[in-house]
Amino acid sequence: MADRFGWRPIMLLRAALQMVMFACFAMSSSRWIDYAAFIDIGLGGAIYRPASAAMVADLVPVEHHRQGMYVERPQQRD
Repeated sequence: MADRFGWRPIMLLRAALQMVMFACFAMSSSRWIDYAAFIDIGLGGAIYRPASAAMVADLVPVEHHRQGMYVERPQQRD
């Protein structure tokens, strides 16, 4: 999706989706609404990661891509 629409709109979509889902958590009176909101937040994370990698690839110079990807995901050390 990030290649087709660009990383910025995808990241904004994810932020908006996360905001709505956290509002659902706050106003929920049902466990099922909580489950649906939790699943949607997870899907938002799946949308965000490729867009984030595309942003790093666009903004970081080629010779620093390895360091840029490390900053983006420090828990995945090689």
